[in-house]
Amino acid sequence: MAFIRQMAGYGVAKVLPGLIGLITVPLWIRLFGDASYAMYTSIWVVTNFSASVAVGWLRQGLLRYAGNSKFSLGTVPLLTLFACVVIGAFPPVVLTIIMVSQQDSAPGIFLATIAYAVLNSLYLVVQAQTQRDGEANRYAVAEFIRAVVALAASVLLGETMGVAPASAMVGGYAISTLLALVTLRVRRSSGSRGTRTSAVGRVLWTYGWPMSIWLALAQVLAYFDRLILIPYVSAAEIGQYAAVSDLIVRGVGMVAFPITMVAHPVIMTRWNAGHHIEALRANRHFLGLTALAGLACVVVLTFAGRPLIEWLLGTPAPDLLLIVALAVGGGMWQVALQAHKPLELAGRTKLMTVMLALVCVLTLAALIMLVPAFGTNAAAVIFAMGATAYVIGSVIASRSVK
Repeated sequence: MAFIRQMAGYGVAKVLPGLIGLITVPLWIRLFGDASYAMYTSIWVVTNFSASVAVGWLRQGLLRYAGNSKFSLGTVPLLTLFACVVIGAFPPVVLTIIMVSQQDSAPGIFLATIAYAVLNSLYLVVQAQTQRDGEANRYAVAEFIRAVVALAASVLLGETMGVAPASAMVGGYAISTLLALVTLRVRRSSGSRGTRTSAVGRVLWTYGWPMSIWLALAQVLAYFDRLILIPYVSAAEIGQYAAVSDLIVRGVGMVAFPITMVAHPVIMTRWNAGHHIEALRANRHFLGLTALAGLACVVVLTFAGRPLIEWLLGTPAPDLLLIVALAVGGGMWQVALQAHKPLELAGRTKLMTVMLALVCVLTLAALIMLVPAFGTNAAAVIFAMGATAYVIGSVIASRSVK
């Protein structure tokens, strides 16, 4: 029963925000335009990449030691947390300086980007503590608040207060992230109290730094195609591609990711208790469920994707090839999060990072070679191939884990 309740809670945490996202992306495209959405999504990509590098190690370390109160957010030195958050804010700000133009208010977009980058890093860390504590309902409420307020605040800023489009979108997410962060910290969980020592930080760093690099590389695989497209297609076309990609990839994640969210603490707790065979058996079960969920999404989008996207965005639908490729890529990426779990359990995070780095190098090389000639279709197909390659490598490498 506890498993079912947690799965329902995490399902709500993905489904409701996902549904709101299906409203947000088309509405932003209609209100703010493709070019402004392209600027917003570029800032969003770099912000999440930066957060993966800066606080990803801490987030993964907290999840890895689920059930062990000695290694919780409450035992991490505050100076360490502060330094990571500050470091994570630099790349998005640099990108904003490069991208800002007369089309947007420079002070506004700078302030919005700084606020969003700082709050996003803090939110990801606190969210990890919430997940490891099994507080599915609180997790779901925070995600819901983040999605709803981002939409409402962006529309209020852009349409009522006259804030420039990209600033309104980024600023809306900054406001919503702040409110979601407050929601997660209304009540400190029992696992978040303890003595803050540098030794805790070293233990979490030792486990988490390869995963931090892995998380950054995951952003490269899934989203850097938008940055590669910048020299070759118009801002409007990048915005359209990003919108379609967000709808499809996040939509698939909305369906499949609740399984992964529930699986992680279940599998980690069994492994940490010494029940390795049970943990691996549970992982295979969750892997099968994730694959079935992804396959279902691909089938639905193959037959209904073009009219659905055309209806949502109010623009001509992209090629079916692009839609199917993005669906396959999104589904395979959800499968990948489960397929590499045995390597994560065995502490082989460096191997995971090396495999993903190799996939990213090949992916970036393919993008650079093919995007100039084939545009967004090439970007979508290459994403699907990269995600599939990582799944295959993870399955092969995991066979040695006992």
